[in-house]
Amino acid sequence: MTIFLVFKKLKKLIEDPDLFFYDLFRKRLEKRNTLSISVGVVGKNEPVAKELDREKLASLGLLEFLKETLESRSGVKNGFDPASLLIEKRQVEFALELVDAVRTVHALRVNIYTLDGRFAFKATQRAFGLAKRFSKSLSTVSDFVMELSGHESGDSAVIHFFIGDQSSSGGMVLRSDNVWIRKFMPSEIEAKCNSRETEQASDPIDVVYTWVDSADLEWQSDWQNEFSAESFDSDRYSNHDELRFSLRSLGKYAPWVNRIYVVSNCAPPAWLNIQHQGIMWVRHEEIFPDPSVLPTFNSHAIESCLHRISGLSENFIYFNDDFFLGQPCLPGDFFDEYGRAIAYFESHGLAFPAEVSVETPDYIIATKNSSQLLHDVFQRRPRRLHKHVPYALRRSVLDELECRFDKAFETTRSSKLRSGNDINVASFLCQHYSSATGRAVSADVKNFTAKPSNIAKLLNNGSVGYKFICINDGGNSSSNLAYKRLSRLFLVERYPEKAAWEVAE
Repeated sequence: MTIFLVFKKLKKLIEDPDLFFYDLFRKRLEKRNTLSISVGVVGKNEPVAKELDREKLASLGLLEFLKETLESRSGVKNGFDPASLLIEKRQVEFALELVDAVRTVHALRVNIYTLDGRFAFKATQRAFGLAKRFSKSLSTVSDFVMELSGHESGDSAVIHFFIGDQSSSGGMVLRSDNVWIRKFMPSEIEAKCNSRETEQASDPIDVVYTWVDSADLEWQSDWQNEFSAESFDSDRYSNHDELRFSLRSLGKYAPWVNRIYVVSNCAPPAWLNIQHQGIMWVRHEEIFPDPSVLPTFNSHAIESCLHRISGLSENFIYFNDDFFLGQPCLPGDFFDEYGRAIAYFESHGLAFPAEVSVETPDYIIATKNSSQLLHDVFQRRPRRLHKHVPYALRRSVLDELECRFDKAFETTRSSKLRSGNDINVASFLCQHYSSATGRAVSADVKNFTAKPSNIAKLLNNGSVGYKFICINDGGNSSSNLAYKRLSRLFLVERYPEKAAWEVAE
């Protein structure tokens, strides 16, 4: 019997070493409540022995437990972000050892990467030895992201570690330039890292989605009543569950968002709990000033009414349902410290045709019309499109635009399909008008727009180097089964954790 058990364990060790050591650690921990581990502490020269207290881990949650045990400081990124932690070079190994110890209590998936995508590693729930394998390479970078999540515990955390080095004067210098304060004395850490906590609380930022589902019976009935002889464009109106994963990415990488509004003329998807305090379901009738123009199937018309959502914050972010966050985001990625919107324009401009024809894409027509409005006011003709990434918008600017260009707004809203008289308010007009009036600034961002020819690049952690990702449809790609299969594979791989607003299944 003993020989059989030894053989069985050896077989497990050879075939699945991760599972072997996972079971070994788990069984040992069943016999005690704590696990001794040495961790480095900011400002101290030697590691300090700590006890991994499972009860404290359960009560504090992953992020706060790691922060407290490491005696780290948060708010490094922008002065208030609780998930951006300061550690020293010598603490990198200790942080990884601590995570390994935590993972003996909870079976956690781990994803570690740098924002430039040059370092990326993903470990299953049963893989250990993070410190031994990665501390040396991670000690050389300026910062890295660690994602922890698990099915059993239900706990998760996305932590952005920033590494600091001791200076010759006794102070500390952070390696990354992309931080709130880069140089300070050790005695200033507490005050400097958390110096903006009150600012975040005073400026809520909402998110608005537009969503359509061509499988919705009411939507189909409306379409038949309006366009009985025409078929609809599946690329534009089909639902492939993108909203579920886009919302997951939002909850994972932007937990600071205030409320989420979903604007639609369809019934909510079965998986979405619209009773959740963070979710607001908004029907078209609630935001169109003239309900007689409804139903509408024109996204330009719908977008021209977003600022009319009751209770919407002054600063808000507009998402298409095929937009996804690929890295931790902060309010500063959308609005600067003066409250100005950040516009992510393409580096090149459009060449508008002298005359519009049936071959001219509808988005170019709307862009040309919007550019003409701006030329009439500023004697400048903007040509740069906003990248296909989330749009930072200000409610007061949209109100001002509606007053100034009321006829163009009314014409766009009255068209049930995209037409030659449309303007594209959210994606072009507001961005350039805000820039021209000093209420927006332009910036660059690393983003990825997926299509059938490149979707495979996102798999196996290929997406971690992009802040924004779009799974785009066009050219009948919505019916491309291989494209949809790989898209789904990426979404499930990258966003496996259910959000708080998903109905338990």
